[in-house]
Amino acid sequence: FDNIRDILLTVKEKFGTPSGSISDMRSGILKAIGDVFHGIPIRICLLHFLRDLGKDLMESMHTDLGMMINRKGIKSPLKSILRSIPDYDQATLTEIEQGFCSSRENMEFMAIRKILEPVLTVNGSSGYGFPFSLNNLNFFTVCKGAGKRLSDLSGKIRETESMKLINSVEEQINRIIKDQEIVETADRLSDVNMLFRKIRSAFRMPEKGNLSDDIEDDSSIHDQCNIVIAEMEVYLNVNIPPHMFIAPK
Repeated sequence: FDNIRDILLTVKEKFGTPSGSISDMRSGILKAIGDVFHGIPIRICLLHFLRDLGKDLMESMHTDLGMMINRKGIKSPLKSILRSIPDYDQATLTEIEQGFCSSRENMEFMAIRKILEPVLTVNGSSGYGFPFSLNNLNFFTVCKGAGKRLSDLSGKIRETESMKLINSVEEQINRIIKDQEIVETADRLSDVNMLFRKIRSAFRMPEKGNLSDDIEDDSSIHDQCNIVIAEMEVYLNVNIPPHMFIAPK
């Protein structure tokens, strides 16, 4: 507080009192601005507001989910399995495009590879990091989708080696998607993230792009934020910290 106050006093001495200020949500900065430039309007940066809101709501669950997933240790075995799968065979791909296939085993290998690759390359980042991107939840979601596709594919597999391969992949994936504690944590985090995305949408923040762009301030934004915060209070069954209400209201 003292260091920030000294800097602001220097600014005031050289440039006078500004017509307003924008700040993140750190109490020391807000207190210093209020002390040096008493009475000026202070706007909270929406990026910092959303970041702090997301951290308060989801950081603990997201961290717990990541720890539970990491303890399963499935990524290394899946990488080994992927390395063992033959690469895409252009001749087989060409045949499939023409409506036939002379090597069913190659076709089955490529189908398994196609499902497994996204699991090991999942990112889904918007470029702003947590909480705008939930890497652990993204990984669980991709595993869940892969598990369903593998289950559907397994009923169509005929070749012995392909069957062994898909069973190995399913065994690892199921360690994640059939763990009750992981599933419950991921579902809870997904629900809270839905509320977080609603308030981000209420602020008219883009999924990708510049979060610091000017946002038109009108009554509809305030109304939407109040609706979402009411949902948060009911769903989370907790008292939202007072600083969470300052920016939207």
